[in-house]
Amino acid sequence: MPEYPAVAVACSAQGVLGVVEFDLSYDLGRAAERHEHLGKQAWIFSLAVQDEWRGRSVGAQLVCYVAQQAKADGATFLALAVQEEPSEARERRVRFFERLGMRRITSSPGDPAWGAPVAAILGRQPPS
Repeated sequence: MPEYPAVAVACSAQGVLGVVEFDLSYDLGRAAERHEHLGKQAWIFSLAVQDEWRGRSVGAQLVCYVAQQAKADGATFLALAVQEEPSEARERRVRFFERLGMRRITSSPGDPAWGAPVAAILGRQPPS
């Protein structure tokens, strides 16, 4: 992980709704010789949304924001890691990322990389 990832914060009059940490030049896929997603890759390190704001597109808007920034920077693929521990929360996270068009891009246990082409994510962009 880079020393200083970029951060985007979703706010309203009620305060902070969610936050995402990302890097537009952290190309872990190429370094790991994952040839299934060629091109420049951006990476999401963490995504968090206040409990009371989940299910209101805050997380999707943050991911789409990162995808827009990645596209502007020339990235063609957006990746992240979904925590592997089996739980109901993990299943909700998986369904969330699947709705955004992301899929698991690794098959080895302990390497929970997910991702999608930036264009696919932006094609599912939620309303602002």
